[in-house]
Amino acid sequence: MRVAFFIFTGMLGGILNFQVEAVIISAETALKMQANGARVVDVRKYPEYKQAHVKDAVHSYWREFQHNDGSGAVISNLQTLSKKLQALGISKQQNVVVYADTRQGWGEDGHFVWLLKAVGHKKVYMVNGGWHALLKVGARTDDASVNVLPGDFAAQPLQFRVSTLELQKNRSRYQLVDSRESIEFAGATPYGEKRGGHIPGAISLYFKVFLDDKGYILPRKKIQQILKTAGLSQDRPVAAYCTGGVRSGFLFVILEWAGYSAFNYDASMWEWSAQNNTVSPLEKI
Repeated sequence: MRVAFFIFTGMLGGILNFQVEAVIISAETALKMQANGARVVDVRKYPEYKQAHVKDAVHSYWREFQHNDGSGAVISNLQTLSKKLQALGISKQQNVVVYADTRQGWGEDGHFVWLLKAVGHKKVYMVNGGWHALLKVGARTDDASVNVLPGDFAAQPLQFRVSTLELQKNRSRYQLVDSRESIEFAGATPYGEKRGGHIPGAISLYFKVFLDDKGYILPRKKIQQILKTAGLSQDRPVAAYCTGGVRSGFLFVILEWAGYSAFNYDASMWEWSAQNNTVSPLEKI
């Protein structure tokens, strides 16, 4: 199992030592990291951010990083990606803390964490429980937009992703996980997919099965048991998909946290379903 532990030391009314476990952190740890210079990114929809957000948090939304081709695929131009991330004040040596509305959202926090990891950022963390957890521990809030100095982060060639072409050629290499709702897996097309169904061989695991009713991520052992019961093995890579790569980006984080070799098929069903059934087959229940 690939689980990393990091120790951060800083000043907050004296010497402050706190421990950050893997990529998923508590709201308390997130605020301590912010006090020590971390960039905080709110990835909820803009009206929610504008109403109130963690003080000094910048705003980003997943659609800003999509191609304009009708798929969920992330922009592949590294210069464009770098400029977008630098505009958020993100630097290569700076910790980045990401939060969303885990109760009502689509896993946008996981998608942003996946994106930063995919382009080579080594210090990105997701707040367990998201916005509501931060409020619960007394985070200061504001409704003003935040202006930041550009960061210096330079995007590296994308990793931890699977393309449509790769799946068409080498689908059997991966354990496929469909992170959409069961009705979508069965064939419903509520979000504009050209065809309904799921990729043959895929396992249905709705991304919110890994959250409790308050939006907190389940304990690692419970998650590992869910994945094992679903038939997933740690001996083969897992590729997650959804409609446009967001929910599957969240599942990528969960899979990595649980010790799996994970990939996000970010183009997902918007691109897969747009091609003919011979090269991009789908099954219905």
